[in-house]
Amino acid sequence: MDAVPYEPVAIVDGLALYAAGAGAPVLFMPYPHGFGVPFPAPLPALLLQVGLRVFSFDPPGAFRSTRLPRMSMDEMVDCAADALQTLGAPVPLDVVGHSMGGLCALAFALAHPSLVSRLVLVGTLSGGPAIARGRGMPWGRWLTGIDRWRFMWLGLRLSLGHGNLAVHKQLQHLLAKASYADSRQAPAVVIAPGDRRLPAPRRDTWPRTARTLDYRSRLGEIASPTLVCVGRHDPQAPVPCSQELVEGVRGAQLHVFERSGHYPFTEEAPLFAQVLRSFLD
Repeated sequence: MDAVPYEPVAIVDGLALYAAGAGAPVLFMPYPHGFGVPFPAPLPALLLQVGLRVFSFDPPGAFRSTRLPRMSMDEMVDCAADALQTLGAPVPLDVVGHSMGGLCALAFALAHPSLVSRLVLVGTLSGGPAIARGRGMPWGRWLTGIDRWRFMWLGLRLSLGHGNLAVHKQLQHLLAKASYADSRQAPAVVIAPGDRRLPAPRRDTWPRTARTLDYRSRLGEIASPTLVCVGRHDPQAPVPCSQELVEGVRGAQLHVFERSGHYPFTEEAPLFAQVLRSFLD
């Protein structure tokens, strides 16, 4: 599903805010790092498709937001709360997050439980250390040989703020290569001749923040009904990461998409929409 460009409905103190669609309200927590795409990404596009009203924002320093980034989880949680209040979103409402956006959705539910009715976490983990516990990239055998070492080297450069746009795209290519069960669905990553002279997205340093976050011991505080979705072949947040969430969040439901990698809402979109509707209905 291709992303459709949307203009923000407001830009408040440099924070670009979005509200689109009709129906029951849902907060889509955006990706906190530099590897997201402008609203709506494929997952919020699917939320719009199934008839929901989606609220979201561009993280500071990304896309249409000009607010200087702090690169902290508190920043993401505060921006989400500010977005809902500024846009007049009815609360409590459902909250959906994918990957690192799911980690931010988890943190939001812990910080503002009264604002969250239900929680949907897709390809998500309880914190940076969960990647090692679950044998996600670069652990495990998702990448082998030179690709494994290139992934670690490129990721280190970007997290330390030493990369450029070409380095960002090289890492994006490796992620895409490994993250789809059917690699033919992976989007093409084109490196332009001038990309080495352009800076990498400022939010590429997010992994340094993620490494310090671990909510595993607090999962029992989540009181909202929770759906955890994961692709069987997810290399970024493998199935054990989702099992950890389900074991920690009381009453959480787990759905494993057998023919998907990190993007079940793309690789198995009709089934994903069915599972989502069943949970939200």
